[in-house]
Amino acid sequence: MKPILLLSMFMLSLFSQQTHAASLSVSDAWVRATAPSQTMTAGYFKITNLSDSPVTLTKITSSEAMSCSMHKSQMVNGMNKMQEMSSLDIPAHQQQVFQSGGLHLMIMGFHHPLKVGDNFPLELYFSNGEKLSIDATIRQ
Repeated sequence: MKPILLLSMFMLSLFSQQTHAASLSVSDAWVRATAPSQTMTAGYFKITNLSDSPVTLTKITSSEAMSCSMHKSQMVNGMNKMQEMSSLDIPAHQQQVFQSGGLHLMIMGFHHPLKVGDNFPLELYFSNGEKLSIDATIRQ
């Protein structure tokens, strides 16, 4: 009887993790390649909230960089201004797009130059406790 109970509990935990992990999706993730002396670059991706509840992107990290931060570029009085964001809300069944000239990820203090074709690891943390680990492609 105990093995069946343990197996049932294990299967339920797997199902709940898969359901929870399926509430967010990241696509088209890429990071801009760098020159040997460059100390910062930018990252871009699309993030979709597939759930019925809003969620907040609270932090982005990488094992390959000292810091990652979310920024938003916007025109103010004819000048392009960049503002750091501590978090980003993603409404239910909506998408946020990180792209050049808008929302983007600033990556600073990476451990080596970023070469076209390599991958760059990113970890995205959310208000619902979910964490997504992705590999962004490095391109020009």
